[in-house]
Amino acid sequence: MSEDTDDRRRGAPDPRQAPGARAAVDRGCTCSVLANAAYRSGATGERPFVDPQCPVHTGV
Repeated sequence: MSEDTDDRRRGAPDPRQAPGARAAVDRGCTCSVLANAAYRSGATGERPFVDPQCPVHTGV
């Protein structure tokens, strides 16, 4: 079983859809790429910055 599948089963967020990730931006994400760089790279203790008007991450 791949590590990617194991992470999703544990409820870990899909890094491709994290705020500011290229795939999320391609879908219309307006969250800051720079503010989320450490979060996307997996830095311990980092929380995502979600733009309150982001249509991808707030369901607007």
